[in-house]
Amino acid sequence: MDKIYKDYVSNNEIELHSIHDKTISLKTAKKRVKRWLETIGGMPEFKDNPKKIPRAILISMDDIKQLQEKYTGAVGIRVYFGLGGEAQPTVGDLDGLIVPVLLKDTGEAIDPIANDPTETDLLVYDFTTPCPPVCNMSSELYIPFPTSD
Repeated sequence: MDKIYKDYVSNNEIELHSIHDKTISLKTAKKRVKRWLETIGGMPEFKDNPKKIPRAILISMDDIKQLQEKYTGAVGIRVYFGLGGEAQPTVGDLDGLIVPVLLKDTGEAIDPIANDPTETDLLVYDFTTPCPPVCNMSSELYIPFPTSD
């Protein structure tokens, strides 16, 4: 499903990819997390408070199932990053904004709200929960900051 990021995809490209094609080793995942921590940890608001670094976004399976039921033709979802904290947003207010992705007859993978703003039942969803505060600190991917090999 990673080819969804392209503007145009075919049904065959989507069907060729399964979850098994997308696994990576724990070692690779840890390197990616460490790279994220090192990169964002250099921002001024996190240098003195690394416990505030956004680490993950939890998306409930129930919410995914409900979205799938509502948009039966969806080929996936896009998660757009946004910042909550409307009064004074900070990177610590990271949100994942969910949009169903539909496949047009032309093979174009679209966010329906961007292409048909008159469609009132197609909305952007904000049902994600960031880490922090909701973290699994015992996870292999919850790497202490600063990290070292």
